[in-house]
Amino acid sequence: QKQKDAEEEVAKWKVEKASGIGYDEVEEQYLAGTMSKQKAIEAKVKYGGKSRQEAEKEVRKWDCEKETGIKYSEIQDQYMNGKISNSRAVALRVKYGGAAQDAAEAEVKKWQCEKETGVKYDEIRSRFVEGSLPEKKAISLMVKYGGKDEVDAQKTMYRYRFVGTDKSLEDITDTAATHYYAEFYQTGMNKKTFFNAWSDLTEFTADYDSKGNSIPYSKMNMIMDYINKLPVTDQQKDLFFLMMRYSEKQLKKTPWH
Repeated sequence: QKQKDAEEEVAKWKVEKASGIGYDEVEEQYLAGTMSKQKAIEAKVKYGGKSRQEAEKEVRKWDCEKETGIKYSEIQDQYMNGKISNSRAVALRVKYGGAAQDAAEAEVKKWQCEKETGVKYDEIRSRFVEGSLPEKKAISLMVKYGGKDEVDAQKTMYRYRFVGTDKSLEDITDTAATHYYAEFYQTGMNKKTFFNAWSDLTEFTADYDSKGNSIPYSKMNMIMDYINKLPVTDQQKDLFFLMMRYSEKQLKKTPWH
């Protein structure tokens, strides 16, 4: 890594040797009009180790300041301080950041969350987990500023609640966490037991014959065998089986029935 860093540093010195302009001055020279866009892009590619696409994207962001007086990196601050409108912030991110219209609108909507409520959208989870943001309030923020409907927001909150501060549970999905709180929690099952079983169950795949066709019921039979060996109650086994989208009729054929 040190060798690579040294090589990158020497490459940047070459731009000054070749043009009399320090690599760190490329942006300044471009904004001042003493370096063309093409030359700025070439410098980023040749001496900065960037791809053509990356260099063009970076220089396009400089255009934001050159043409509007607003640094691209300061669009959010300008919006938060009331110096530019919602629509203006969106337009700048689209024109100079290459963002899609809907993506830019969604991002600025999240900034609006902090502007209007004092809660950063990206901190909803941490605020909820630490107990400083009630669940109902968190859901309302995700609906208003995150574009979620109430059902999806509630599922996300179930996941946040399930994981809490335990990073070993981070891979749980919204849907699985919803199953836990809607069905398993009241049976007394702890989160670790549920998580481990869920993780294993999602890994099962069907067996295939010599022609590449899936063998009927092979996956279901493996899942039944796995669930049957779990150290849980028959009621909890039922819930796991049904969670895997098998029917009540198929449930009656399981070995614990």
